[in-house]
Formats: sequence, structure tokens, C-alpha cells
Amino acid sequence: METLNQTAPTQDLFSGLQIDHENNSYLNEVARWSKFLSIVGFVFTGLGTLGLLISLFARSSYESFYTPFWQQSGAVVVMIGLLSLCFFPCLYLFKFSNKMKLALRTDDQYSMTTAFKNLKSYFKFVGIFTIVILAIYVIVIIAMVMLASRNSMF
Repeated sequence: METLNQTAPTQDLFSGLQIDHENNSYLNEVARWSKFLSIVGFVFTGLGTLGLLISLFARSSYESFYTPFWQQSGAVVVMIGLLSLCFFPCLYLFKFSNKMKLALRTDDQYSMTTAFKNLKSYFKFVGIFTIVILAIYVIVIIAMVMLASRNSMF
């Protein structure tokens, strides 16, 4: 008896996928906006770094006697961590923009793949960061509820 679920020869689903003129213009516009947003992010990261350096030099002159060293270095480590959290998504977005513009200009498949790889890295980074922030919010809310219920008992 013949089975009904006979499969056709396997075909690559995306072998016929092409970027037409309309999609090309959309991707080009996305690349321009992502470049703009990444540059703005770089500027704010640079301003934060400049502010960190200025505060380090200003603190060293008048607070070194009043603030313990571990507090000063702890604040610097936290600021460096926050600045790198801002820098890397901007870098992924900037690389996406440059590679996408190159791919659209030269019809280079490798550049297109690299562009989308950077875009994936951007969204993965931002997504994981969002999950971490949401988890911190949940922990803080639970701690606040526990503290409020504890304080209301006395």
C-alpha cells in the first residue's frame, strides 16, 4: 500500500529569496537610523567616561581623606560596568549598519550575513539585559513587600 505522506525532494526554502528595490530601501533606511542611534550611544558613553574621569580627579583632591578607598574603587568599577553595558549594544548596532550598507551597495551575501549576525547580537544583548533588569525589579519588589510587612507587624 502506498503512503500518503510522500515527501518531495528537499529544497532550500530561502534559495529564491531576493531583496527587491522596496526592501532594499527599507534596509538602507534601517541602516541609516541604526548608525545614527549607535553614534548617539557612543557620544553618551563617551560623555559618561569623561564624567567618570573628571569625577575621579575631582574626588582625589578633596575626598581622599574622607572616603575609604574601597568605596571609591567600588564606584569606579560600577561606573565602568555600566559604561560597558552601554558601549557594546552601540557597537553591535554600528557594525550592523556598516555591514548592511556595504551589503546593499555591493550585493555581498557575506556582508549581509555579518550584518544580521551583529543585529542578532544586539537584540540578544538587549534582551538578556532586559531579563536581568526585570529580575532585579522582581527581587526589589519582593524585598520591599517583605520589609513593609515586617515593619507593619511592630
